[in-house]
Amino acid sequence: MASIRKRNKRWEVRIRRNGRPTQTKTFTLKSDANKWAREIEVAIENGQQINKSNIVSMTLLKATQRYMLETKLIHRGARSERYRFNTILKVLDQNAELSSITASPPSKYMPGRHCYNSGAVLPI
Repeated sequence: MASIRKRNKRWEVRIRRNGRPTQTKTFTLKSDANKWAREIEVAIENGQQINKSNIVSMTLLKATQRYMLETKLIHRGARSERYRFNTILKVLDQNAELSSITASPPSKYMPGRHCYNSGAVLPI
């Protein structure tokens, strides 16, 4: 079911269905918002809408490797950032899907961080 609301002088459409990710889009005209909502709902009912959450399943390792390749880590501090990524990958589960990562795994890394980094910066 689509819900349309006015938000900051624009129209926001939110489509929520069981077993599917929420889809949201913002329009300047309410007629465009209604049209898009109908199109998406019809596509879902006809089975044309693909559940993207099943397709996109990137692991932490793949995401960090992709980031390091795309940014090429040429900015200032790239060496320490590369070291930090490699350390995080050693501590955390490399094969964990990004969608399954919550605040708990990174918080497990933080208390013992002084064991992996220099003594100059210690967690408080």
